[in-house]
Amino acid sequence: METRPTTWILSILLILSGVILLLESYGIVEGISRLWPVFPCILGIGFILLFARKRSDITVLIIGTFLVWVSLLFFFLNFTAWRLLADLWPLFVLFLGFSFLAPVLWVGKRGVFVPLAIILIILGAAFLLVFTIDPRLWPATLVLFGISLLIINRYDRAQEKLTYM
Repeated sequence: METRPTTWILSILLILSGVILLLESYGIVEGISRLWPVFPCILGIGFILLFARKRSDITVLIIGTFLVWVSLLFFFLNFTAWRLLADLWPLFVLFLGFSFLAPVLWVGKRGVFVPLAIILIILGAAFLLVFTIDPRLWPATLVLFGISLLIINRYDRAQEKLTYM
């Protein structure tokens, strides 16, 4: 029975990761555990590559893109301070919005992805304004929500014109 190259590579990576983390547990090396976000990042890149190879399920691309964004945030927090997450949590909403843009940018598939991405990005930006800059900016959320509704309405009208042509 022949092992696949991907299984072999994954096995070696897991063994090396385990050995390095064991060395850190016993104080031989330091700081390696701060690099743990590389694992969800690799998983996200794997999902993106899987989509690129098969071009089948858009969900795989969205999840992969979200994992890469979140991994970058986790790297940042590992090397700064995790208490920043109390203010930066709206980035998760922004990352989800950007992840819904991935199918639009990658394959041009629009559908519900564009309005959903717009709503999530504007909502994330509004939450960032309120929770990180100044709580008195909460009325800006109403302005941004109104703008997002106008953008979505315009997008829907453009889609209707394309449908009737």
